[in-house]
Amino acid sequence: MKTIKFSCFFVLMFISQSIFAQDFDPFLNNYFSYKSYNPDKAKTYEDTEGSPYLNKEFVEGSIFINDTNYVKIPLRYNIYTDELEYRHNSVNYVLGNPAILKKAIIEQSTFVYLPHFHGGGYFEQIVQGKCQLLKKYAIKLKPQEVKPIGGIVIPPTFEKKPNMFYLALNDASSRKVTNLKSVINALADEKESIEKFIKENHIKNVKQESLIKILEYYNSQK
Repeated sequence: MKTIKFSCFFVLMFISQSIFAQDFDPFLNNYFSYKSYNPDKAKTYEDTEGSPYLNKEFVEGSIFINDTNYVKIPLRYNIYTDELEYRHNSVNYVLGNPAILKKAIIEQSTFVYLPHFHGGGYFEQIVQGKCQLLKKYAIKLKPQEVKPIGGIVIPPTFEKKPNMFYLALNDASSRKVTNLKSVINALADEKESIEKFIKENHIKNVKQESLIKILEYYNSQK
């Protein structure tokens, strides 16, 4: 009896996986309205120094509609265009309807799409909880230059800009992190406690590691 049950279990697993594989394209069609990424256009960046990607290569990722409805697929994040790209059947695509995403996970990083949050776009979710810590990546494209002396051509170059951090409370209020004062003001309901924590832990800056410490402490308070 146990052997029969075990065999049935693996048959059902195989069938469900086969169905999911067959429904992969409809899943993306129905939920994401995906658009093709044209490799012949200039956005391949072949003649540009640097890279517009957080990670140039596609890596293992997952796209979530909700906590249980998701698909695993190779992903990468284009900082310059603020788009998620994925690869399927050796073809590159761009997610065409990110507003319906709950989240996307690329290796160990979680991204959320917030269209009306501080200019909108993709944000990396660094800390979850009562107050979230969100990071916005930024990059600029410096155009090609020709030196007046010697006629030396400097190709267009992608240059990373400083990351921006935001604190987002569950009540929808948010604040851009500019300094420690901005953090303390954002967490005003625990102001004295936060000030004491910062002092006792000798926190002097708003680098990511410092912000994680402050937010984890704040979220641990009742």
